[in-house]
Amino acid sequence: MNSVDCEPLTCMEQAEYNTLSTSYRLKLSLTTDMKRLVSVIKGLAKNLEKHGELYCPCSFIKDESTICPCVELRTEGTCHCNLFHTEEN
Repeated sequence: MNSVDCEPLTCMEQAEYNTLSTSYRLKLSLTTDMKRLVSVIKGLAKNLEKHGELYCPCSFIKDESTICPCVELRTEGTCHCNLFHTEEN
């Protein structure tokens, strides 16, 4: 049997995967603004590459509370970046 060498996901791919899986897991809608969507995902990827975590690109704070999905989204249902939306907002 031949083994296949798989490269790890790029930071951009990890940010995209996280965004989609978070949306599905938490039953949230993604923004329909494609510029915002791409911008926030790029920001997440940049933070992953620079800091090693998918920190919210809309926050200057880089700690556990701002790892996407951030505490604000998980507890209050609001996304500071407007990347995710609940049915209520």
